[in-house]
Amino acid sequence: MTTILKGPGKGGYKPSPATVEVALTEDCVATATVGERSVTVGLPPDGTVRHLRPTELILSGLGGCILTNVIVSCRERNLDWQGVRLVLTNADQDSPPRIASIQVAIHLNQIPASAASELIQYVQA
Repeated sequence: MTTILKGPGKGGYKPSPATVEVALTEDCVATATVGERSVTVGLPPDGTVRHLRPTELILSGLGGCILTNVIVSCRERNLDWQGVRLVLTNADQDSPPRIASIQVAIHLNQIPASAASELIQYVQA
């Protein structure tokens, strides 16, 4: 299932704007900084995986956003969200290199099927 979310402020959650500064720290490695927090991303030319790759960081951020919406929706419906998890998978395009698509699987282990269907519709809206 591919999910696109829209509609800020659902469920009482108030998003706030963010500014991220990204600076190259070595060849093909960068540090993204938000205030006092930072994360290093990239794949050095020698191929060693020491940091999150940029695509992994994008999937992590998107997953965090979707999961927040799922949790807010579960709270509104008095549903137990323990065990809820997401699996995000991307397909790449080679030329130019970029993400071609993202698949999002939402696992709602403890939630009854009738509530799960309504929850998925809410998150997709």
